[in-house]
Amino acid sequence: MSNTKNPKLAMIGVDAAEFSFIKAHLASLPNFSRVLGNGVMRRLASTSAMLNGSVWPTFYTGTYPQDHGIYHHLQWDPELMRLRHVTADWLPAEPFYGKLERDGFAVTALDVPVSMRTHLDQGLEVTNFAVHDAFGPPQSNQRDLMRDVLQRFGTHPMGCEIPVDRTERELRNIRDNLLSGAKLKGQVSRWLLGARQCDVFITVFAECHRAGHILWPEGLSSQASPPVLAERDVYKEVDEAIGLILDAIDLSQTTVMLFSLHGMGVNTSKNYFLQDIMDRVNLGFAAHEPELFGSIRPRQRGLIRNLLEVVPASLQNLVASHVPAAVKDAVVDRSYTAGHDWAHTPAIGLRSDWSGYIRFNVRGREREGMLDDDQRRRYEDWLRQCFMSLRDAATDEPIVKEVHFTNQELSGARSSLLPDAIVTWTPIAPPLRIVSELIGSVDGQLKDGRRGNHRSDGFMVTMGPGLEHGTEARPLHITELATMVFDRLGVEG
Repeated sequence: MSNTKNPKLAMIGVDAAEFSFIKAHLASLPNFSRVLGNGVMRRLASTSAMLNGSVWPTFYTGTYPQDHGIYHHLQWDPELMRLRHVTADWLPAEPFYGKLERDGFAVTALDVPVSMRTHLDQGLEVTNFAVHDAFGPPQSNQRDLMRDVLQRFGTHPMGCEIPVDRTERELRNIRDNLLSGAKLKGQVSRWLLGARQCDVFITVFAECHRAGHILWPEGLSSQASPPVLAERDVYKEVDEAIGLILDAIDLSQTTVMLFSLHGMGVNTSKNYFLQDIMDRVNLGFAAHEPELFGSIRPRQRGLIRNLLEVVPASLQNLVASHVPAAVKDAVVDRSYTAGHDWAHTPAIGLRSDWSGYIRFNVRGREREGMLDDDQRRRYEDWLRQCFMSLRDAATDEPIVKEVHFTNQELSGARSSLLPDAIVTWTPIAPPLRIVSELIGSVDGQLKDGRRGNHRSDGFMVTMGPGLEHGTEARPLHITELATMVFDRLGVEG
């Protein structure tokens, strides 16, 4: 960091780090413990409860998903009638540190998630070097910077997440790659800190996010068990890397913000049922409202979806690890959108993380839309009834907590791009069969390899000049963090 007397800021993000897990292992996490003991702790509320993948653009723009429009790396495009990768030309979103540079601050940024392009001109910025979900290829804003990073440190070994079950051997390899990757991210961060004087530094570790999904200590009995203490070991390696960064910062001049925008816990998502449920809901609506929809047709099962159900997980993992991102995106899109006759399809399920996302086929919005306003209202009522009727066949427990309709709850410049219905699930273990008096029974099994999944609450610990040690302050929402940064630096937000 620069040695001048202007205020300095270092932000260290630990993506999807779970605070309860950190607290339980503080004895082996000396740098988390150091920051907690010398800083102000705050709980963070986020947008992850419904729109799980929206947290990073919500944080870095200081706006809500209905304004920036980004909730997943693959989103529904109503003009194309398919899922497509989010890009900067489609959904531009500028992070707050772009404004800080224009206001005269020297900024260095490494791997802020959901960065579709670089935003700095004079500072140093590297994106998509090692993030959980890459929104593009690794790139930098300065000529030859990305080349220098790769020549000095090599590629990050984390790779992309393939949504299939894994063997114990594959889990060991993932653990080992995450340990190596966390160490590497610390080294790259330290090198960038010394490469050019800066007033604002931000780096984000993705390893706890990937570990939380794949190596979470709790999981289904049908899932292979990760190595003992694998999750803790990843946190320990990230902790050491945080120490490497802290040792390179003048803490007498610099405010340090250590944060995670949302947490992680055991995976209780029921999204593996979503597409089959939607097929039943659509067909049931034709019978429920025959005067409106006498001709809804069942979806034809596409080749891609059939292959994904019969090809062994190990082979899927191998193939997906060696094909371009565009090919993987196309496969995912076809598995969700193939086989639909849009003139006779009121809605479909979308790709998502923990919550279930549903998109309505609305006339005048979708290129081949079919629902008018009155039909949409009737469909919403039917959809809610169907989902709220779903129960675990073995225990009779409900599997759905609530169905949220975004046109009723979220209003903004890009709210029309969000899912129309968001299903939040109850925390019961993922069942093998669900039943409903309205749509019958549906069989399914969680096979995406995720032992853990998102929790909506995050945390931030702030330490630096003038801040009390080891205290706790009022909770914040992640939309408030950009303003907090501006205030700390004396910038008009």
